[in-house]
Amino acid sequence: MDILFPDKKSQTSAPSSTNDSPASTFDKNISSWLSSTSSSGTSSVTSPSADSNTSPTTADTLISLLMDYVSAANNRTWTDFDGLEQYFHPSFTTECRFTSKLQTFPEGIKTLQDLVEISPTFHIKLHEASAKIDEPTRTAFVFIHSDWVGAPPGNTTQSMQVFEWRFVDGMWLCYRSNVMRGIDEVV
Repeated sequence: MDILFPDKKSQTSAPSSTNDSPASTFDKNISSWLSSTSSSGTSSVTSPSADSNTSPTTADTLISLLMDYVSAANNRTWTDFDGLEQYFHPSFTTECRFTSKLQTFPEGIKTLQDLVEISPTFHIKLHEASAKIDEPTRTAFVFIHSDWVGAPPGNTTQSMQVFEWRFVDGMWLCYRSNVMRGIDEVV
């Protein structure tokens, strides 16, 4: 039984007509979320399927979990990580090019807390998130493009993160992440 996604049939989508080319049909194994800015200046990242009446895809759900991770960091709701930790395998490590070391899930949260102490205005601004699911191997990669704003104060650093997921014992678990500076290291 799939704990996160009990209704697999609702995640597939069929071409709208028999004349649809493969390029014009929706690939259920790829999802992309794009950021938008409201008239009040607040930004959010949304999924193209967010407004539809269909169940979220596996990719949408994995991206959503990582959005919750970013929200917890931005809102300083550190206890929210307790609920998210169940989606990170006990052997999970993140390699952060900013700290130049491998960290476990709890160590990564501690690094975020320490960062906020020395850079109180620090926040993560998401630009885009996308995912690629490989059903035969039951693996997934989620890519997040973001800015790390205010660390150090007054600076913005572009970042790209890759999260590697595996479907194990009926549940998607994140095993590894890699945080890299973007092309323009400091904006």
